[in-house]
Amino acid sequence: IYLKITTDTTEFKYYENGNVKKGYLNPFLNLFNREVISFSISKQPSAQSITSALHQAIEIIQIVHFAAPFILTSNTCLLYISD
Repeated sequence: IYLKITTDTTEFKYYENGNVKKGYLNPFLNLFNREVISFSISKQPSAQSITSALHQAIEIIQIVHFAAPFILTSNTCLLYISD
């Protein structure tokens, strides 16, 4: 059951050749059972990374219910959801 789904971008640090780098995790979580439905990992925060994970979540669950109120800061996400 997918009653409410949420997402958040989490910044984390990792090491590459002795240098500290930043990575960004964008998971979509089912609040009903705390299941990770989909996720993406990128080297910079971007709407493209979030919509990639959103597309995967939609493929998995077919219907996404968003809990209101929510704020979308990217026109790309807004167009994607309205299609």
